[in-house]
Amino acid sequence: MSFNMPPGVSVNDIPGNRPEDLAEEAWWEKLGELCPDVPEEVWDDERVQKLVESARDLAYSTGFDEGRAEAELAAAMRESDSVEPQPQDSCPACGGTGREP
Repeated sequence: MSFNMPPGVSVNDIPGNRPEDLAEEAWWEKLGELCPDVPEEVWDDERVQKLVESARDLAYSTGFDEGRAEAELAAAMRESDSVEPQPQDSCPACGGTGREP
């Protein structure tokens, strides 16, 4: 199928046809399925859209931050496992004998 578009431009470059646009539309449809009692006109309210988008962004941000913290902790644990403990010359409490004073 041939379209009258400039070189290097595909159908997916047209707003509304981009993958992120399709994902956004699918997200709103799923939200509508999860809240079947909410009338359609409520979703069209700009304030409701802004509120829902803010809540989604906050949830994403929180999840991303938690995931990043877990990844950093796992990396630190791997790093600490790979570092060999350095022996101490002597214990200040027992003078290096291994027995309590």
